[in-house]
Amino acid sequence: MDTQNIGDHSHELGDAMQMTVESIAGSSGALESYMREKLLGIANVTPFSSMEAIDKTQAYLDTEMEALKRVLRAFSVRRNAVSIISRLPADVLLCIFAILVEVDPPKMMGADPEGQQRLGWIRITHVCHSWREISLSNSGLWSRIGRDLTKQWAMAMLSRSQSCPLKVDLSSRLTASEDSVSEILSPDHLFRISELRLEDLTGDHPWAQKLRSPAPILSSLHLHFTKPQNITLQPLSEVISTVSHPSLRHLIIYNDFQPPCNARVLENLVHLEINGTRYDYGQPTPEQFLPLIQHLFRIQTLILKRCRPHGHVVSFDEYLHRRRYSLPHLQSLSLQGCGYAVPLLLSWMDIPPTAKVSLHIEKFDSKWDCSSWLLIPQLLPWAATSPIDGETHFGRLTCDLGWAIHLRTSVRSNGSHLTISSNVDSFQPDNLHHFLQEFYARRYYRSIRLVLSLSVNQCIYSEVKELLTSPSMAKVTELRLVMPIMMSPRFLQNLSLLAENAHGCCMLPGLKRITLEGPNPQVTSDGRASVPYNLPQPVQEHLLDYLRKRRSLGRPLTRITLPNIANAEEFRRRMQDDDVAHPDTGTSDSLRRLE
Repeated sequence: MDTQNIGDHSHELGDAMQMTVESIAGSSGALESYMREKLLGIANVTPFSSMEAIDKTQAYLDTEMEALKRVLRAFSVRRNAVSIISRLPADVLLCIFAILVEVDPPKMMGADPEGQQRLGWIRITHVCHSWREISLSNSGLWSRIGRDLTKQWAMAMLSRSQSCPLKVDLSSRLTASEDSVSEILSPDHLFRISELRLEDLTGDHPWAQKLRSPAPILSSLHLHFTKPQNITLQPLSEVISTVSHPSLRHLIIYNDFQPPCNARVLENLVHLEINGTRYDYGQPTPEQFLPLIQHLFRIQTLILKRCRPHGHVVSFDEYLHRRRYSLPHLQSLSLQGCGYAVPLLLSWMDIPPTAKVSLHIEKFDSKWDCSSWLLIPQLLPWAATSPIDGETHFGRLTCDLGWAIHLRTSVRSNGSHLTISSNVDSFQPDNLHHFLQEFYARRYYRSIRLVLSLSVNQCIYSEVKELLTSPSMAKVTELRLVMPIMMSPRFLQNLSLLAENAHGCCMLPGLKRITLEGPNPQVTSDGRASVPYNLPQPVQEHLLDYLRKRRSLGRPLTRITLPNIANAEEFRRRMQDDDVAHPDTGTSDSLRRLE
């Protein structure tokens, strides 16, 4: 470069220094003097100076810049100290942080360890230095090693949590890597883990040997097995023992059925959940669950899902006279299985009548025998006691027929109740009628609330006609129709025809209330109010016709509910003019909550 260019650069440097000095004009004299002194000391260094001079100058400036940053941070800390946010006491802040830890955990945005990180609750601690110091001083805030964290994040959490009990989730591909598992499940860290969630991605169980180390405060263990492709799964040995894991009380297993523990560990459990594989050929059988049931002396919550039948069909007498294993502390039972699997499991359990019971039954394979479903009312805990004269085990049974079948009883005073679900294909209307009749014969309910939820393409008349005319529907006291409004006229017309052809016995003779609920109500732009719809004229005509026939048969309705109906008042007047209902019949514009 020629002399002219060097001169030009000298002028540029001089101008730059002059602009820098002018930029702090109006600041304190000491700061202005400091800046002039520092800049003048290196004014002779240019881009054309020796590399040694340039490196020395840049290092000098870096040092001064860091010093200024520390000064700025000190000013910022002092400024925040006199601001309104500093009025919040430390204990209040810690309560806020503790809530955010639960609802907004930090995590990686993607699977790439170098991907974008989302700070979650930690972000709020960066509001000011004092908040950051308060959060760092409380080790309990850092005791949750959540999923989707890199190893570096996990290590930072482990360090900041100090000696606090840990809740560790290694159920993602980031945190479940072999090196992360090896580090987090080292004896020093495992010793203070209270809750652990693991995902087995390979089938080789690389974590199994780690779990053999003492974990004295481990109270909850969740194991999720992911079936590998074209690899034969190795059986998991007993890695959990009462010696190394004396506090274990909750055990959850997904995609497998064999707990990695001995009988003594099972005896201590209060919560056991086993979810078998989604594939039929790998699902456990009731017989494989039996050794577990025999040792659940303290169990409070038992969940056994995805179970299939195996072997020959058991006679009804065998179901009713099997040896039952007492589960005296059981509060909640959930069973899911195909064919006769659920009745068989129930036949082995002595369940307290105060428990909440949830069953999901499916036929799945047409070759599987489901006749034992009719024994379920006798196998449930409430069958062991007879209700007082005129009473029933539960007040009401809600029968919800839609894409699936849901039966649920009302809740007893002790909190117990029964829920049964199934897919539509597993229950034909005639089978459902016999199923409901068995529950009624065993005095499980006094009345039925029937809910029909149907799509546009379903033909309600052909699907439920047989059920509606069956004796089991005699106890229906409330009918709720949830369907597209275009389907309502046809259904109501069919109801009228059935009532007219009932020859005095009247279909649904106990019916007192009807709710006609059309399409989902639209929500206004403010998200608070719903836009009501008009009850179409054909619907009004068929509903009035049905009410007339009920009235003529001496079975008038006493309550009609039309939620979100804009012209409800018009329909109310038509009812009064036609005198089609009981004198005390009322209409309501709001839908009451289903029990």
